[in-house]
Amino acid sequence: MTNISTMLESLTESVDLESIEAIALENYGISIFGVYCQHTGRRVGTFDQFVIDFALAEEESSDEEALADALVARVVASMRPTPMLNRPDRITLLNLAAKHPVDVCTYLINRLHSNRYLATHRNFDVLEPHLAKIHAHARWTAIADSGVDLAPWIHWLLELDAKRNLHDLTPPYITVNKKNELVLSTHGDSLFSLVGIDNAAEMLAAFESWTFAQIEEYDHRDSVATAQANWMRGNPMTQPAYVRSWLENPEIAGRKKPTALRRGTGLEPVKQKRVSKVDGQLSKFMHLLEGILDDEIKPVTPKKAGPVLRTGGMLFKKKESN
Repeated sequence: MTNISTMLESLTESVDLESIEAIALENYGISIFGVYCQHTGRRVGTFDQFVIDFALAEEESSDEEALADALVARVVASMRPTPMLNRPDRITLLNLAAKHPVDVCTYLINRLHSNRYLATHRNFDVLEPHLAKIHAHARWTAIADSGVDLAPWIHWLLELDAKRNLHDLTPPYITVNKKNELVLSTHGDSLFSLVGIDNAAEMLAAFESWTFAQIEEYDHRDSVATAQANWMRGNPMTQPAYVRSWLENPEIAGRKKPTALRRGTGLEPVKQKRVSKVDGQLSKFMHLLEGILDDEIKPVTPKKAGPVLRTGGMLFKKKESN
């Protein structure tokens, strides 16, 4: 049987692998031998050459440009979560930020630019966002190596993700206005794709401006939601005084009966009905509650009746004759 390696060598002997790799690096900025993390874009490994040789043998074209395109597509489609991040928990990002700040920064940037569809669907139509992850890690590695502090970027991204979920936010974009000035927008180029060593401070100011608007919106929504959740709780300190006032001023408490809206006459009170049996029981209950609140009445727990023991004599007791 012919050796498989020999077959692959014969299939690829006419292909200049170094030339194809150079084309991929020039056109796409990635290596055809690279294994890349799906979360951060970091290169985490290298494919064995027999894997690349087999992939080349599967392609029908002999054009080096076409082969480079095909291999780049295969490499990007092979991106997977690495063992470092494929089982994240509540402290994973905490550790990642302390040990690998570039990784946590690009992880959060990628979450912002990703969405729920891309997180679950991967095909050749959505390769560009995954390719952008690899470029982002290379860019932010160079920025960090130049001495730029990544702490503010990481901090604001963490706060946004913790409060609003980066998956659900529209990323900040930069566009040019009529005055030829760079301004924040909902379209244009991604702010993070324009950050460089020379303009990092300027871009950070723009990013913080956008971030503060997102946090302000969150705080407003949070206050509204909290108010809606707490509207029925009231102040427990006023409850005893309210019960006493309700008992001492029944004519006042009774004013909140439903009113009838009549056309042309406005609101008119409904005639008071005769106190029903239920209202009388409610009044007794409120008096009892007042006494308990004032410690005048101690609630009594009724004794639970025990089982009735029946002896043999009881079971076979003769019925007395008349």
